Amino acid sequence: NIAVQTLYFRIDLTNNGTYSLSKKSKVIVNNLSEKLNVKVIFSEDLPPRWKVVHDYVKDLIEEYDNAGNKYFSYKVVTGDDIDKEARNYRLRKVPLGQISKDEQKLKNAYMGIVIQHAQLIEKIDRITNPAGLEFKITNKIEKMSTKVSKLLNIKDKIKLQLILDSNVKKLNIQNMDKVESVVKNAFTNVN
Repeated sequence: NIAVQTLYFRIDLTNNGTYSLSKKSKVIVNNLSEKLNVKVIFSEDLPPRWKVVHDYVKDLIEEYDNAGNKYFSYKVVTGDDIDKEARNYRLRKVPLGQISKDEQKLKNAYMGIVIQHAQLIEKIDRITNPAGLEFKITNKIEKMSTKVSKLLNIKDKIKLQLILDSNVKKLNIQNMDKVESVVKNAFTNVN
């Protein structure tokens, strides 16, 4: 009897490690203490020049996933969800030019990622060039992770003082009379 087990591994054979995460990136995603989710939001049917960027971004996020701990996850948004998610996170479209058979076509496409960590949201949109992308992603994750860790390490109850100028009430802002109760409820939920 022969038992066969499928092993998955990747080897980066480039001289400068183009397709490998840096040590810092690996450490950061391996030390997450709360859930972090990355959404890859790229329009479908991209011209070949831009499809390469999309594929690179997907591969890069997969490398983060391989290096990350149980708190790291990602999703490649597809189909009808692309427009909905892109609008939800206010991603901006990129005008993409494509020349074919003596005509130039212009297509607007979403090309971005959204990083969610606890209640924090960061985005990188209009990704047309992958150069420096790992650096940007890792810095955003590190910044978010530092904030989350600091909040999780607060031992004392949070104190809050709401100062509401009486002139603000004169501006006739809708639901201004509810601000105090909304802030109190949010404050109660935090403590």
